[in-house]
Amino acid sequence: MLCAALRDSRGSRHRIRPCRAPGLALNAGLLTATGNVARFQAEQGDFLGRPGRLTLELHVVNGQPARVRVGGQAVTVLAGTIRIP
Repeated sequence: MLCAALRDSRGSRHRIRPCRAPGLALNAGLLTATGNVARFQAEQGDFLGRPGRLTLELHVVNGQPARVRVGGQAVTVLAGTIRIP
């Protein structure tokens, strides 16, 4: 499971899965949109010496998540191919 820490506008950290983060954070009131766009940074890997930072931008329409943009830096720790017969 991929987990990250979400910092809200008060600086409090919340553990959350990045793939679910935008919608959950918006619905839980952890994230507020300025206009129709909300931005936050997900962090993980510091303890293991492999820091990763993702900047997420959530576009909101009628109070609901409509589009997510993700960018940032991460460290590849595993790469491979899975063959399914």
